[in-house]
Amino acid sequence: MNRWRDSLVTVLFIGGFLWSGCESLTDRTLEERAAGAEIVQAVVDIIRENCIYPNDRVFLRRLAFVQSRDGLDVGTFRPGFYGGIWQVDESEFNLTSTCLGLEHQCKIIKDRLNIQWTSVAWQNLTKPLYSGLAASLLLQLRAGNNTPGAADKQAQFWANNYQHGKTESFFLTEIQKIVGVTCQIDLAFIVDTSGSIGYFNFIDMLNFMKKVTRGLTIGQSNSQVAVVSFSNSARLEFGFEDHLDHASLEKAINFISYDAGGTATSQGIKLARESVFQTSSRKGATKVALVITDGSSDSFHHTGTEAKITKEAGVVLFALGIGNINKAELNAIASPPECTHVIVLAGFSEIDNVVQEIEKAACRAPIVVDSNSVIGINGTNVDIHGVRLNITYQHQIDAMTTLAFVTQRTDSNATGTHNVLEVKVNCGVVQVYTSYENPHPSSVFYGQKLTATDGHPALLFLNKTSDGRPLYLTSVGSPYSIKGKNCSDSNYHTTFAHINISKVEVVCKEDGNERPCTKQDFEFQSSYKDMVCRSGEMNIPNPCTTTALQNKELYHPHPYDDTKFIRCDYQQKMYVIHCPDGQRYSKGTDACGSTPMTDVEKVSLGSEVTNPCTPQSLINHQFFFAFPQDKTKYIHCDVWGHAWVANCSSNMEWSQAKQTCIPDVHTLSNPCTQDKVDQGITMFPHSDPHKYIHCDNALNPWVQACTPRTVFNFDSQNCVWETAATLCCFGQNSKMDVDKKPRFVVLVLCFLSWTLVVSAVDRTREDRAVGADIVQAVVDIIRENCIYPNDRIFLRRLAYVESKDGLNTDTFRPNFYGGIWQVEKSEFESTRHCYGIEDMCRLIQEKLHIDWRSVGWHDLTKPLYSGLAASLRLQQIAGNSTPGVLERQAEFWVNNYNKGKYPYQFISEVQKIPQEKCQIDLAFILDGSGSITFINFLKILDFVKNVTKQLEIGPNAVEVAAVSFSDYARVEFGFGAFNTQNALNVAIDSIQYDAGGTNTASGIRTARLGVFQHNSRPNAVKVGLVITDGYSNSLNSTVLEAMYAKDDGITLFAIGIGDVNEQELHEVASRPNCTHVFLIAQFSEIDSLVYEIMKAACRAPVMINVVEPTESPPITDIFGSTPATSPPKHTTNLTGNLTNSTTSTFVKLRNSTTMNVSVNCGIIHVYVSYDNPHPSPVLYSDKVTATDGHPAILYINQTVAGRPVYLAFVGTQLPPEAAGLKNCNDSKFTATFTEGNTGGHVEIICRENNVERECTKLDFTLSEKYKEFICSSTGGINTLTITNPCTATAIQSNQMYFPHPYDDTKFIKCDYQQKMYITQCPNGERYHQGSHSCGSTTATISGDKTPLDHDVTNPCSAQALMNHQFFFAYSKDNTKFIHCDVWGHAWVMDCPSNLIWNQQTQTCIEDTHSSSNPCTQAMLDQGITMFPIKDPHKYIHCDNGLNPWVQSCVGGTVFSYASQNCVWDTASGLG
Repeated sequence: MNRWRDSLVTVLFIGGFLWSGCESLTDRTLEERAAGAEIVQAVVDIIRENCIYPNDRVFLRRLAFVQSRDGLDVGTFRPGFYGGIWQVDESEFNLTSTCLGLEHQCKIIKDRLNIQWTSVAWQNLTKPLYSGLAASLLLQLRAGNNTPGAADKQAQFWANNYQHGKTESFFLTEIQKIVGVTCQIDLAFIVDTSGSIGYFNFIDMLNFMKKVTRGLTIGQSNSQVAVVSFSNSARLEFGFEDHLDHASLEKAINFISYDAGGTATSQGIKLARESVFQTSSRKGATKVALVITDGSSDSFHHTGTEAKITKEAGVVLFALGIGNINKAELNAIASPPECTHVIVLAGFSEIDNVVQEIEKAACRAPIVVDSNSVIGINGTNVDIHGVRLNITYQHQIDAMTTLAFVTQRTDSNATGTHNVLEVKVNCGVVQVYTSYENPHPSSVFYGQKLTATDGHPALLFLNKTSDGRPLYLTSVGSPYSIKGKNCSDSNYHTTFAHINISKVEVVCKEDGNERPCTKQDFEFQSSYKDMVCRSGEMNIPNPCTTTALQNKELYHPHPYDDTKFIRCDYQQKMYVIHCPDGQRYSKGTDACGSTPMTDVEKVSLGSEVTNPCTPQSLINHQFFFAFPQDKTKYIHCDVWGHAWVANCSSNMEWSQAKQTCIPDVHTLSNPCTQDKVDQGITMFPHSDPHKYIHCDNALNPWVQACTPRTVFNFDSQNCVWETAATLCCFGQNSKMDVDKKPRFVVLVLCFLSWTLVVSAVDRTREDRAVGADIVQAVVDIIRENCIYPNDRIFLRRLAYVESKDGLNTDTFRPNFYGGIWQVEKSEFESTRHCYGIEDMCRLIQEKLHIDWRSVGWHDLTKPLYSGLAASLRLQQIAGNSTPGVLERQAEFWVNNYNKGKYPYQFISEVQKIPQEKCQIDLAFILDGSGSITFINFLKILDFVKNVTKQLEIGPNAVEVAAVSFSDYARVEFGFGAFNTQNALNVAIDSIQYDAGGTNTASGIRTARLGVFQHNSRPNAVKVGLVITDGYSNSLNSTVLEAMYAKDDGITLFAIGIGDVNEQELHEVASRPNCTHVFLIAQFSEIDSLVYEIMKAACRAPVMINVVEPTESPPITDIFGSTPATSPPKHTTNLTGNLTNSTTSTFVKLRNSTTMNVSVNCGIIHVYVSYDNPHPSPVLYSDKVTATDGHPAILYINQTVAGRPVYLAFVGTQLPPEAAGLKNCNDSKFTATFTEGNTGGHVEIICRENNVERECTKLDFTLSEKYKEFICSSTGGINTLTITNPCTATAIQSNQMYFPHPYDDTKFIKCDYQQKMYITQCPNGERYHQGSHSCGSTTATISGDKTPLDHDVTNPCSAQALMNHQFFFAYSKDNTKFIHCDVWGHAWVMDCPSNLIWNQQTQTCIEDTHSSSNPCTQAMLDQGITMFPIKDPHKYIHCDNGLNPWVQSCVGGTVFSYASQNCVWDTASGLG
């Protein structure tokens, strides 16, 4: 596969909207315990480019690796040591902290880095920059300006001055492991052949050039060399393409002649630029020139000028001083900073260091694309003058190159020209890091960043800054697989456009008047938001494969954002986890930020070894322990408490005292004796000739390795060259170690306001979703689509009785797929052919788009399918006669659904279902006409009394009014007139029977105007019960009045009595008719009706009609809050108090409206739907969120069909800690509804050269103001402070998971360092605290639980969990069981009182083993199946298998053996 370059550095002169003034830096070199090659390189860059250590000779970079493997060594941050990556001892640090002898360096550190070094403490050195600064100061204190450059001399200096007790060979061996940098370089030597050089220095220069080129890989695809010489004038000795091998190149260098004339340095630089780089330099190669001179030119001014022009053309200039130098001129020639680009050679023995310096700087130098020239890269033509520049990269991702763009050197703003950089990506992601200050921006150190992903290009408007500084860009790309797309050619295009743009004015027109646009104008322009703000984060491939889980590979890096990572559960779901406080993820630790790291392979600790990773040890930062079974291994604890066994390197063993692996010398006899050391013999041969034993001053032996191609020689006490060794030039085959971890920038997400469309989120179709919300949503769907029109609440009750709404442990037991409603396979199969239920199957197909005949039993693990199967089966059995009375439903359940159980079990479980409570204003609209008859009218009054008897009557609950109608209507009594049941019954009995006509319309109108509008409470749900036979005087008038009432937010039930007209009842009732029309065959069904009224009423929406009022507009107040002050005209306010628990209400809007929701000390999610009158987190079309300080604005259009939109407000109060110091005594939200679209009728236009047109993305990109208007986030959900629950007490109690305080699609996971990780549930699923996971997992378990004992084998294997086996018997106690969470953790839980665990049924059952079993075949043959036990309220029931089951009598009864039944306590005859 062709892939792209991993890193591209881009330089632009840039201004405009994105950067002005000082940039805000992201600087990970100041991050506690940050580590890695990228961190080290950034620190070295900062120190070198600020000239704090101007002569470091690559020593600082090497030292970081030798001392701590760039901080990745396990002992880097060992307890009690704070020397950091460079391992600076406290005593050595103290030498630098006074700045004596380091005054100049300390001043630079203060002036440029704003660090007062004398105030720094040793503990600060765990930050990489501080450790690097300390090392650089220490080295300069010891070496002055004479830091050695040759590797062997650096090794000697290190052993003598930095790391006493180790040998030079160790240093040399380690630096060989530092992966080098390779790149294409076009290198031009600009050689001074003037008389001031002298002939002998000239010969030395030729030899120097030859030695430098030997350190490079010469060739058409590697480095190419050209030479220009100058004296009185300049001449081209040879070009880049003339000599492409070492032999030919050295021969050409030997032919260069010595002129001994003047010093026309400026001509030499100019000739190299014009005749070498501009004519034959390769497209994509880094341009480097080495000016070798003494710096005494004929014209300092001309030399400086030509050097400046050459550097601006993208050539990196090194100035190499030789002989009697002029340092000022060398500084003027060289690229900045001079301290790394001016090299004064003390001797040619340092050539290897010069080569490394050139390669290092050159490979990281930008390729400058000058907009005044035509340049191509990698064979791609570039036509800047033709408006567009298009460059495509298709390279291996582990390669590295550099690239730069430079705009015209004129002021773009003044000329009307603009430069635009666009990055487009195919099958991947590209991050662009930018900086004005840092020429090497990266994920470690940058000013700004943005991201381009597949289908979502990144756009930058470029301009010249006020002071002409370049902007540096680094592009970091990663290939990416996209489902359904051919990604064999992953690449990205960088397009640079230099275009003329006239000044564009963005204006808003409203009602014919022109004005400046405001932020609110853009809230209603979703097209602009999509165009300007969309971040384009791609779907992430799921790494949680079966193979990965079986290998316990549960943690994976995020593919392009290292502030996140992915954790797998054993159901192959992935959880995206945010690192704390912007820290970065480390694959070595499976955690983020300042955690101990190890980059070796590791396996999980076996059960035969005690896990040392206790909460206390990890809280104390003890992460590494000896592995008792093998000293060449050690135990590494991650921050989650997992123990991993890691291997030491070859011939190394673990040292617990040193917290690292050390040389293994115990297999050899110790040759280190005092007499040998006194003789100066400290090195002894090893069985491997490439190694030796080194004795330290304490006579400890250390196995050391010789450098490659050398062997140990005892006589010389050194490593010497092997006779057959062939020396290779340094760097010839080096490869760069590129961090392959992709990067991603989290952009500010735009808050979208939109005209609503249906794009439903429907968790009822989510596999294994459970809970009361899920069940209620399923029931709503089935009822409101009239699939089960006469369910009589049976379906809701059945879900709880069968599986506790799916929360029972055995709901999804192995090989059972009946789901929440526990539908047996045979029962399901009987519904599949739709015999006798054809109409329901047709409705399922038409309204839910489910072909029931194609559904399989396995589909019933999805809640909607399970509910549909249950509803179809119930109707097959009962037809339209589903019982409504609770006792009859219980009998039906026993006889037809769950044989072998008892009615009282159904009844007792139903009574546990939480009842909804709300304020209801309930008006009875009673038909007193002659068609009813007096007998039926008395039944109506009795019915009303029976209904009200089951309601809580009072000012904070239900208030009742009554209207009767015959020829005309009258108000019998209004709301609040009677607050006791007795008084209400007297009033009901006083209602007169008129026996006249049937003016139903008058009755409904009188109720609406004379009762609801007159004295209905503002925060109560309005419900009207029209009780009639349905034969009104005027059907049209009745229907019209019913429509007016429903439009006013009154929920109408039509109760039919006697010989009814069902058509009229359907027209009167609210939708759907099947849940709002009741035909009362017997008054014994009142309890079902009352429950139906309460359920529908409590969930009925508050109607909001925003109209121009004549006086103050109405204020609707919910949740018991005090009504707000009157808002302006054309508006209606809805306010609500927030509590510690989630609160919700429903709103119904019919007219076009603008809604603004603001919150004080809380969060409000607004769920929206046109189709579902009860939108919720389970089932909705769209949602918006408002948080404290971040209101949500939503424009709601009226649909073509005139359907209302339904809104559900779900609010939660923030905990005091999250609210900070704010006073949250009045925690509430306010939703303001304003008539019409307050922003939708505003036209946003762009005017260019007095011509109006539609605005483009570029128009807004040119203006920081309007981009901020469009893209500013109004959600604010991430701006709220979340209290860290990961306390020491919680961790010691193994409380590692916590719900997010206000977003149930997230949860908090703790590590043992008391850091919290905010974890996003997969695919919008919700978190369950009982299972410590999200969505479609095994049943959520509530109750206390403790970790599994260490001496009990953990049954939660990867295979078991992948097979959905989550519950196991606990061998020590049958009143407990083991619950596996999806992470593989085993928890011990208690069965409820008097129950024991049964593995076969996967649940807790009655404990019958404490009594002798009375169940014998002889007793069963006599028909005796029930026996007494000690508790008279219980009995033993024998099944056909002679198994005893302890059962309970219903309340107030005791068991009677004689009657084989439970009887009333007073009539007991216990046998």
